[in-house]
Amino acid sequence: MSEETQREFKAFDGKHIFCAVDYARSEQEPSDTAYVMIHGLTGYPHTYAFQIAARYFAEQGVDVFRIALYSAGDTHRNLSECTTSMHTQDAQAVIDTLRPQYKKICVIGHSLAGTSLINLTHTADAYSFWDCDYMPWDDTWSHAKYNEKSGEYYIGWGSRNIISKGMIEEGRATTKQMIDDRLGAISIPCQVIIAEFGQVASGENIYAGLKCRKEVQVLKGSGHVFKENDSAQKLAVLTHDWFVRC
Repeated sequence: MSEETQREFKAFDGKHIFCAVDYARSEQEPSDTAYVMIHGLTGYPHTYAFQIAARYFAEQGVDVFRIALYSAGDTHRNLSECTTSMHTQDAQAVIDTLRPQYKKICVIGHSLAGTSLINLTHTADAYSFWDCDYMPWDDTWSHAKYNEKSGEYYIGWGSRNIISKGMIEEGRATTKQMIDDRLGAISIPCQVIIAEFGQVASGENIYAGLKCRKEVQVLKGSGHVFKENDSAQKLAVLTHDWFVRC
């Protein structure tokens, strides 16, 4: 049985990208399938739903890579210096590195990571949008505050997280037409999972904008981070079932 390990990937600008890795828990041949998981804003690879899902996926014979879009260490990114385009490029770097090693690669994005999914080069085999943002400004960046004394933007739900000016400006410049065009350009199969008490309208808009093979699932009783009752377990099963069918 495999335990969680760690791996680092090289970013486009020389930074290092930390990943928590759960290799397939099987006595058979090494897995030919990998799932890449991208967390949302202020999230991290060890959130409850991500850990539950990674364990389940590994038990099904899949190698799982949970990307940290920022982490401690001089060679890693700090959230305060990130932009959403950097998030996308880092996720793409991980996928590109893994692509020669696996027959099938599927990608999961939660919350703001939906922005990363729609801006990837779509070399993966399938996506799953977990209660994702549709319009970054409306869904996320409109909640950011500016500290005139420090000259910094910050955002948080019970905490203050410093956000770069570049990330705010990217969100402000993103239009509905841009989002719809990028959704419409995706040709690989896409699943949209909507938390009943999460970002329902955003999920519906994402689903409507997709022109590829697609499905939508509403996870009853769940909030945005899937911590209610057995929401995380159901989320993992729905996602894996979709990827198996793709």
